[in-house]
Amino acid sequence: MAGKKFTGSLFGITSPAKNQPKYYFGESMGAKLVGSKLRVGATGSALVDGLGILKDTIIEGHYTQKQRQQALSDEVKMGSLKYGLGIDEDAEVVTTPETFPKYSKTGPGFVKLIING
Repeated sequence: MAGKKFTGSLFGITSPAKNQPKYYFGESMGAKLVGSKLRVGATGSALVDGLGILKDTIIEGHYTQKQRQQALSDEVKMGSLKYGLGIDEDAEVVTTPETFPKYSKTGPGFVKLIING
């Protein structure tokens, strides 16, 4: 899309298994689905099950743009999760289920990893 600015939180996973790479890319809600839990609705809403690609994790997109810093911290505790991953707009996180919480970030946006415990 020439001339369009990307304004979503992008998440990418590469997971080679038996020499057959698998890829998952999600933007905004698609990124949130990667975790084992996610919030649907307003801040403070109940958590529901995600795809569980990243175990024991919740992901918040538009992290600082929508001021979700406290929400992510609260959600990690509420869901008894080990990790919370905040991804800003204009940021991309790439990882694998095997190597997470290690990840690489591209783009100018901010990424925050919260580790509970």
